Amino acid sequence: MNAERGPEARRKDGERGPAPRRKDGERGPAPRRKDGERGPEPRRKDGGSILGVKPGVDDMSPPHAFAVTAATGATETAAKEWARRLGAPLSLGAAGKGHGGLVLEVGPAGLALLAPGGARVVAAVAELLAPTRPGRDLLARAALSRTPGGAPSVVDATAGLGADGFHLASLGHPVVMLEREPLLGALLEDAIARAMAGQFGRAAADSARRVTLHVTDARDYLAAGEPAGIVYLDPMFPEASKAALPNKGMATLRAHLEHGTGAAAGEEAELLEAARAFARRRVVVKRPLRAGALGGQEPSGSLRGRTVRYDLYAPAPG
Repeated sequence: MNAERGPEARRKDGERGPAPRRKDGERGPAPRRKDGERGPEPRRKDGGSILGVKPGVDDMSPPHAFAVTAATGATETAAKEWARRLGAPLSLGAAGKGHGGLVLEVGPAGLALLAPGGARVVAAVAELLAPTRPGRDLLARAALSRTPGGAPSVVDATAGLGADGFHLASLGHPVVMLEREPLLGALLEDAIARAMAGQFGRAAADSARRVTLHVTDARDYLAAGEPAGIVYLDPMFPEASKAALPNKGMATLRAHLEHGTGAAAGEEAELLEAARAFARRRVVVKRPLRAGALGGQEPSGSLRGRTVRYDLYAPAPG
């Protein structure tokens, strides 16, 4: 309040008297937004700012809240580096464990995602070790793993925690793994580096050397990358099939990661179209046994197991 008498001073807007309060409770003109305008930033329907930087290879910051912590004092330096790369806050000690969202823990044995409720999510590095799976290996059949002359190259366009891509690498396929979520990309990068360094044995090291990882949107890579014999797609299972989720870890990610709910129908169709244009031999799509075809496009054939099936698509003509 002004205690002096006399004419009231003019405000910056040319009027006299105290400046009106803004919606944020402060007085004076609203600060400028990133687009140069004043006032609150416009928001998307999901609550996010439409003026922010789109996450990707150059900006590794995921669009959701999470923190990075160190499991021990010996891993604090590595934790700081991951926090820098991901554009995430560093939360050490008890503060890291008490973070309300996802926490990327950097430990002596590697990276892990800690979710509220105690779930611990790690990359599926064990799949680099065993080239065989119990029962019929339908993925090996779908990916033509036992083709005379060698297993064809594979682009795993939805890498996730790496289980199927790592398994294909253990079968001898050269595998390009694509993952657009930077947190999952961090788990995969760390697991591959540790495997190549021999931490999990010679077999895992040999498999890891067949893997190339890109943290990017698959559609961007498929539009410009080197064609492969097989393109493999394993989108998150549909909302109606939560009971069929492959493991608790992926269910946790689905609940807490913004991009973890899978692609919308239009995006699924776009991804499948890009994959068919890219593949030289076939596209393989993993689906829950009773789910509809990806993007509503019926496959030319399927390999069916007890809980999942592998839909097969021919390359696009021309």
